[in-house]
Amino acid sequence: MNHNPFMLKNKAAALLLLMAALTTVAAACGDDAQDIAADDEQIFIKPDGDGSWILVDQIHTTKQNPDLKLERNNYRYQGMHGYHRLFKHFERNGYPYSQINYTGSERLTPEVLDGFKVLFINLVSSDRPDFTQDEITTIIEWVRGGGGLFMIADHTNVYYHAQRINPFLEPMGIKVTYHTALDQSPQYAIPGGAWLKIQNWDTSHPVSQGLEIASFQTGGPVESEHGVGFLSDGGFGDFWIENPEDPGFYGNWSRDEGEPEGALPVVAAAQFGQGRVAVVGDQNIFGDEWVMVAHNRELASNIVEWLAGNEGNPDALRDQRDPSKLHVGFPIKQADWNIGLNYCAAYFPFFINFNRTPDIVARGSLEMTGREDVMVFTDPSGTFTDAELATVQTQLDEGKTIVIVTDVTRSRAGTVQLLKEFVPDFAFQGIDGTNLTADNLPALEDVVETVVSQDAFPISSDTLQIEGMKMAGHQYPSGVRCPDGIEDSEPYMRRVTASFGTPFLQATLPDNSTVDLARRLTLPSGGQVIVFLQDGFWRNETLGKERQSPTPATADSHKIEYVFLDWLVEQKK
Repeated sequence: MNHNPFMLKNKAAALLLLMAALTTVAAACGDDAQDIAADDEQIFIKPDGDGSWILVDQIHTTKQNPDLKLERNNYRYQGMHGYHRLFKHFERNGYPYSQINYTGSERLTPEVLDGFKVLFINLVSSDRPDFTQDEITTIIEWVRGGGGLFMIADHTNVYYHAQRINPFLEPMGIKVTYHTALDQSPQYAIPGGAWLKIQNWDTSHPVSQGLEIASFQTGGPVESEHGVGFLSDGGFGDFWIENPEDPGFYGNWSRDEGEPEGALPVVAAAQFGQGRVAVVGDQNIFGDEWVMVAHNRELASNIVEWLAGNEGNPDALRDQRDPSKLHVGFPIKQADWNIGLNYCAAYFPFFINFNRTPDIVARGSLEMTGREDVMVFTDPSGTFTDAELATVQTQLDEGKTIVIVTDVTRSRAGTVQLLKEFVPDFAFQGIDGTNLTADNLPALEDVVETVVSQDAFPISSDTLQIEGMKMAGHQYPSGVRCPDGIEDSEPYMRRVTASFGTPFLQATLPDNSTVDLARRLTLPSGGQVIVFLQDGFWRNETLGKERQSPTPATADSHKIEYVFLDWLVEQKK
């Protein structure tokens, strides 16, 4: 379940926001027949050929299966959170998979499981067949005999999943509880407390190797002596409120007497007989839109390796890179994880659109490795170390690209540092014609004119093919509640004319004057710095909700982003 009640300042505010948010969640989380089918849907085949084979159970669930993938113009919940990218990663690296679908009689039997190393069961649902007693016995005995069970749970007893899977998990030493896992933000959770930053690991366990942070998008804890990933000491479990009319089954988002507290396990891994079982308490952690954030994919990779008995491999699955044409890094620590915030001034859909784009893998990066082809800095507030700045400089010296997105009227400290370091000639004109530099940032509301129009602004570029497109500029689209309470506004642009580099993207105002949206600085090395001086069209306030199709007023903003992303791919060639 994907829910992020942001910036909760008190319990009353939390409850008001929750009521509004759950309306979207309830609609989004329901099964949709168009989500279940896929063009490349597989049929069940027995293990054939080399590799540690994985069986994906689609008898008891069809949620987030490997056929469902994040792609342009697909805003359905299951497609956006599909497991396509993760299972292709497995398949490329020695873990082929098969799926068993349900047409009316299929069940998990010893014959079906024979030859598979790992059984993957995603979040089960009440609209699918329950496990029969024979299946429960089969799973228990198969694991006891040497199989590896990879189980995805979620918060509370959503979809009544916990009561369906506990009968075979409890004998293995793990029980899914009826709680939502909440922790302290911002250190251990994205603001709101439910989108976790899990960083408390049993570092002696193979599943935890190489991990710093993994991130839930609202999940639940488990009861087990076999925890390997935990909440912080300040975490707690919020007990469910069962409401058949609301499939979320959330609690009240507050700590109540009797609810479990402390470092509750949210990832568990247990030896059972000759086999192994791993349980992760969130269905969205490995979905296409979030699997490349922090060390989520590394966690899934470690689990599959361990379940298959392949831990200790010098070519660890977690270290294998996707064969993509373009690798893009979004440093998230310095940017306060703003690619994972779905309120107005953040960049959640902007980041998601990168991973909707063929040939691009975009990561929410904890560290700056220097391996990325492009680095995107989403108005970071945190500053960078000398070593991190040196990594960026090396990338530029190697002919790579960095992209800085900001609004010069509200630029934050990390953005200012990057501009001073890599765009020494950064300057633009204010209202009175004075030259403003990075030293004048931030807080320039009074010296940068804002131009409001009832219509979107025509866009031009000497570089991008965007003829005839318009951009809403900064806008609060219908249905997007922003922190200041404004839901709708007319499009507006900043009157900014810069003098560094060359124009990259411009807008025409109603008086036919031209303003800069972005400038490009090309270095002798071939590296380039692209600076978006006003980026409201990339923020949630204009792109809208991540699971809503673009409105007519904002559609071109999405299209222009895709043109930009395609151009970045072409640049790599």
